Amino acid sequence: MDNPIKKKMNDIPIPAGLHQRSRQGMRQAFVEDSESKTSRGTRRRSSGVIAAALLGLLLLTSLVFYDQVRAAIQKTLQFIPGIGMMIEEEVPQQRYTLHEPVTIPIEKGMVVITGMMVDEQMTYITMSGKDTAKIESVRLENEQGESITIPSTQSLWSPGNWSSSFWYQGKFPVSGEMRMLIGRSSEISTSIKLTKTETYESYRDMGETTDVNGLALTMIADRIGAQARISFAAQHSLEFSVENYGFNGIHEDQKLSVTDEKGKEYELERHLGLSSPAREFFFTLSDNAAASYKVTLPEINVVYKDKAKLTLKLPSGTEEAVGKTIDLAGFPITLTKLERVGPKLLRIYVDVGYRQDAAKSLHNFRLDKIDHSATLNPETKALEYLEIPIDPNSREVRLTLTEPEVLLRGPWKFELPAAQVFSPHDSQ
Repeated sequence: MDNPIKKKMNDIPIPAGLHQRSRQGMRQAFVEDSESKTSRGTRRRSSGVIAAALLGLLLLTSLVFYDQVRAAIQKTLQFIPGIGMMIEEEVPQQRYTLHEPVTIPIEKGMVVITGMMVDEQMTYITMSGKDTAKIESVRLENEQGESITIPSTQSLWSPGNWSSSFWYQGKFPVSGEMRMLIGRSSEISTSIKLTKTETYESYRDMGETTDVNGLALTMIADRIGAQARISFAAQHSLEFSVENYGFNGIHEDQKLSVTDEKGKEYELERHLGLSSPAREFFFTLSDNAAASYKVTLPEINVVYKDKAKLTLKLPSGTEEAVGKTIDLAGFPITLTKLERVGPKLLRIYVDVGYRQDAAKSLHNFRLDKIDHSATLNPETKALEYLEIPIDPNSREVRLTLTEPEVLLRGPWKFELPAAQVFSPHDSQ
């Protein structure tokens, strides 16, 4: 397999937070932001409801969209807009991509073709819909009259809202404009024009780059009609992966924001998508062509790749102090108290050492391969206690702590002069 995209699929782990997103998928309750952290607040969560089908879905999306840095020398870079994929390879392939989203009105709703990429070995399309039926397949036709039908390979949906990807393995000739036909009888047709993907030598060649707290963040900015589009590409150690770029972050007052030179804040939007984490955002540009925008990301939530095992003796009475500390990804976690909540339920109180003034602070983790719920502090969002089922006749319980969630604090700041970055000729 020479395709670097396929190579990435062989060894990238399942993304952190999979247990929460899987539960949402089981309920088919696809919310406006799949990275919403409301389920990480005071609401309890269960990690034992992972469905096999959604596991495969999120695994595939993590393989395609997962932030990573290959410590390779002289590798070229290609960024795929709309999909958010960064491709690194020694010899760049010729690829064609959809520069900007295509919106198709359908009755009272719409379908948005958010991204598309075609290379020598595959065609990949991402699409979302609002107040429309989910699209099960699309047909592409090039100017030579050749056509292929591509079925939906992954989807998330709820009534009227959905997001899907479409994958075709094999070469499909691209030249000039193509037609995409969608709908059950291919009754809806739209014109698609792909452009050759630009190749870069470094991340800094793609956009302004800010390095804070061990994470170098590059912002790729362009103009789509009357809107600005900003995309993030991250460089960091392989010890962790990015869970959230702050669009719906852990703390309400520490979210990604865009302001102009007068302090006016602009509302950020994003298309529904399967990528994790969401890294492409839009805002409506000011009428002032000389405006300058500031993009600020106060904190980023990341997940480290580490596990720690321990055995706990169950309390003989109702509760018992523990005072046992275990290391997880270099962060100490103290189990302070055990409490029996009924004959078959154990509550485990923890101190994750959360600090609001620390450059890096652990605030959460999960238990591997065991049903559990978690309660977080409503203000700090740090884990306070876990609850797990137990056998009334058991004397001990064995646990594996995994997926430590850590806040990296910035801020990461970017300056975007409209005249340089968002001039009208940038829109294609």
